[in-house]
Amino acid sequence: MEKVFFIDRKRPTYTLPSAVKIIRQGGIVLSSTDTVYGLACDPHHPDGVRRIQELKGRPAEKGFLLLIPTPDWVDKLASTIPKYYLNLKQFWPGPLTLLLPAGPNVPKSIASPDQKVGIRCPDHFFLKSWLEHLGHPLLSTSANLSGEKLLTTITDLREIFEHSVDLLLFDKEGDQTEASTVVDLTVDRPQIIRPGKLAIRVQEVLNKVI
Repeated sequence: MEKVFFIDRKRPTYTLPSAVKIIRQGGIVLSSTDTVYGLACDPHHPDGVRRIQELKGRPAEKGFLLLIPTPDWVDKLASTIPKYYLNLKQFWPGPLTLLLPAGPNVPKSIASPDQKVGIRCPDHFFLKSWLEHLGHPLLSTSANLSGEKLLTTITDLREIFEHSVDLLLFDKEGDQTEASTVVDLTVDRPQIIRPGKLAIRVQEVLNKVI
């Protein structure tokens, strides 16, 4: 099976069968997103999660991000809905990651030691179709080595990951350089713990409601 594809915005479903098949088999896909390139797998497949940890050199105790098909999935994944969630939900679909209290449907290998899980509903032409066809969230993490700079060019991404992942999906439109903004909603006063896309607008909302 061909391993490298360039996602066509005019025909986003062209690469879907391969992407869905790899995930359902427990494999790893490097994919374009609406933020930075990411490594994705089925969060309920232990081998896929372990392989991503090993590829990145990522500490096992560090939590992962879940990409969700629709905001409705928050009810299935979070143990409780934090007070300010509805104020920030307006930025979904989009480049905003929310740290929420992990519920019982979140695998222990995904949540952080303090039982938080990052959740994001992406605004990306291919990811939307991919998640819809899978019918469940994707585990996702930035496609770089843990602690190292983000990899933003196709050349660098292929050099590091081409021989260690099962499928690579690149965007014809160019490099992707800015990560999502991350907000911790598990604390009394929500705060941005990583500024990224939309950070200024998100902070403006937080300033009004806290």
